[in-house]
Amino acid sequence: MRRPHWAALGVLLFSLAVWNGIFDLLVSRGERDYFWAEARHAAGQGPPVVLHDMMAEAIAYARIVSTWWAGVTLAAGLLLIWYVRRTTGRGRR
Repeated sequence: MRRPHWAALGVLLFSLAVWNGIFDLLVSRGERDYFWAEARHAAGQGPPVVLHDMMAEAIAYARIVSTWWAGVTLAAGLLLIWYVRRTTGRGRR
């Protein structure tokens, strides 16, 4: 494999790591929100909550946000590879 291919593979792997990290962060935030809502309900200060409903909403939101950020990361990385190849003349034959 040539160097630009390795760089593109690195950018792709980094974008996957970004997706996974943001998704995990947002799902864990949804779990924390569920536990707070459950504690409020147990204290008589809030309505009853359903785990499935709250987590389904958190997961749907996490999918959208993490996919957006991974796409931005991937696009920026591939644009950087393209720019470097174009300005250094390495992409020309």
